[in-house]
This record gives sequence, C-alpha cells and structure tokens, in this order.
Amino acid sequence: MKYYRFLDGFRAYSVLWVIWHHTLPAFGMLEWVSHPLLHRLLIRVSAIGFLGVDVFFVISGFLITGLLLGDLDDQVRMKRFYVRRFFKIAPHYLLILAAGFLIMPFVSHPADYDARTVLSYFVFLHNYVDPIYIFGHLWSIAVEEHFYFLYPMLLAVICRVRTDAGARRRLLLGLLVLLIGVGNAIRAWCFRDLVSLNDPLPWQVTHVRFDGLMFGCLLRVLERDITALGPTIRRWTGRLCWWIGTALFISFVLKFYKNVWYSYTLAYVAAGSLLLAGLLEVRAVLLLTGAAWLRFVGKNSYGIYLWHYVLKFPLLELKPYLNGLILGTVYVVLSVAFGVLTTVTVEQYFLRLRKRIMP
Repeated sequence: MKYYRFLDGFRAYSVLWVIWHHTLPAFGMLEWVSHPLLHRLLIRVSAIGFLGVDVFFVISGFLITGLLLGDLDDQVRMKRFYVRRFFKIAPHYLLILAAGFLIMPFVSHPADYDARTVLSYFVFLHNYVDPIYIFGHLWSIAVEEHFYFLYPMLLAVICRVRTDAGARRRLLLGLLVLLIGVGNAIRAWCFRDLVSLNDPLPWQVTHVRFDGLMFGCLLRVLERDITALGPTIRRWTGRLCWWIGTALFISFVLKFYKNVWYSYTLAYVAAGSLLLAGLLEVRAVLLLTGAAWLRFVGKNSYGIYLWHYVLKFPLLELKPYLNGLILGTVYVVLSVAFGVLTTVTVEQYFLRLRKRIMP
C-alpha cells in the first residue's frame, strides 16, 4: 500500500486536538493565561477539538479504499480484509475495555450501566446506547467498525454486477456520491427537532456520521485523476484546497454550530481539502506535517486515542492536590506514553501474528 507521509502529521494533529478538547475543561489548565484574547482563543480551539474525529474519518475512508481499490481489478478478498482488520483493531480495543473496567471501581463516578450496555461495547453497537462514562470516546471506533464491515460488501456487490475494472470504478464513484448525499439527508432529518446534544443521538450514531468516511473514500477513488493534472492546474488546485481547508477550520474556531446538520459536512470538506492539498504537495502542508515527532505521534495515534479518555478519570482524582497546568500536562504525557507503549507491545505483537496468519 502506498505510504502518505503527510497523513501521519494529520493524525497527530487530530489526536492532539481531541486530547486538548478533553484536557482544558477537565483540568482547568488556563489558570496561568492572563491575556483575555489568548484565553478566549485557547478555549475556542479546545471547544471544537472533537472535530479531530472528523479528520480521522476522512483519513480512514481514504486509506481503506486504498487497501481495497486494487481488488476491483479481480475480486474483493473479504476474508483477508476482515481478518487483518481484526488483528489491527480488536486487541488494542479489548485491552482498553479491560483497563477501563478495572479503573472504574477506584474513581468517584457513578457506575450507571447494565449488562446490555456492556455487551454493546463488545459488538460495536455502543454508539446506539447511553455510553459508559469512561468509554465516552469509543463511539467513533464503533462508526469505523461499521464502515470496515459494510464497505467491502459494497465493493463485492459492485464486482458482481460489473465485470470491467473501469466500469467498477465508475460505479463505485457514483455510489459514493450518492451515499454522501444520503448521509447528509439523513443527518438533516435527524437534526430537524434537535433538543439535546448530550444524548448518543444524533451526533454519535453511524447513520448520521458515515458520510465523512464516504468522502474520504471518494477522494481516494479520484486521486489518480487529481494527481494527473498538469503542473499549473495542480499547483493552483492545491493552493485552493489549502485555503479552503484553512479558512473553514478558522471559521470553526470563531463559531461552530454543533446542532446544525451541515456543520459536519463542512468539517469533512475542510479535512478533505487539506488532504487534497497534501496529495498535491502544497508546501505549507508538507512543512506543517513533516516533523519527526509529529509522524511519531501519528503512527501511534490509535493507541493514544484509546488511552487518553480512560486515563482522564483516575487523574481527576488528584485535582484537589495538584495545579491544573501540572496535572493536565501529566495527563497528556501519560496518554501519549501509554498509547505508544501498548502500540509497540500489544499492537505490534498481533500485527506480527497477523502477518503469519494472513500475509
């Protein structure tokens, strides 16, 4: 599979943004910021940190399509894909579930869950029930798992109804555009009488968030045509994508309407625009994503994301005794450290095992 170096930088920014979103309000890290404008800016950037998940969705759709697109020339190897995804996702995920259930008795938070809710986490349906507080971030993993399960089936159906590789790609392209439209229509319908954003519905469930993944898939299908543009068109298209993505994210900092359906459409358009700018080798993107430490964080972002929310609760027990800035810094460092540690041990072990079982 082709390696896109800049995507590791995107992953790093995304996971750090999500962590910042959960760090600032929880630990009160802004006690040391006296300048009112800087204080407000940091709060605004933190408040929309959940959009890092939308960036992850676009990246996932893009990369998974890259894994499967070659199969359109012959047939979709569904068994191989499912087995390899299981070894990539499940061991680390199950470790986090175990860690969370072990931590819960030692933190001062009500254990408000039943057997049905617990079971939902093992079958990836937990984004359709009230979340267990310590696993409040895992809804996005459920959305991705539903995508991993259904997307190869879509490609397999395409291979059945079309025999020519070119016709298959064109059909996939059309279906992705259709699904993006359907996803927006569903979200608009679900948001029409929105009352509370504290419920799992409507913004954590798969049927109102899957179009971000489809948009990433669409970009990967179009990559060959986009990167084949002439030098001048490539340069100006890349710059346009850079400015669109940057302008949208700046506008989100100024104001993001979480209860408006098209806000999430704009979020993945912004992420996709910057991804296209990276594909077209816009210098600003390559510079901002090229640092070695960013690529390191990006390569370990799955583990870091899994750990960061679980670790928040035991550390909050220390809040009466430690300065918010110190405690928040410790939290970020531990989130990265635990994520890296379990990536290079647990995840890498199962990836080596996967290579032997399903190369």
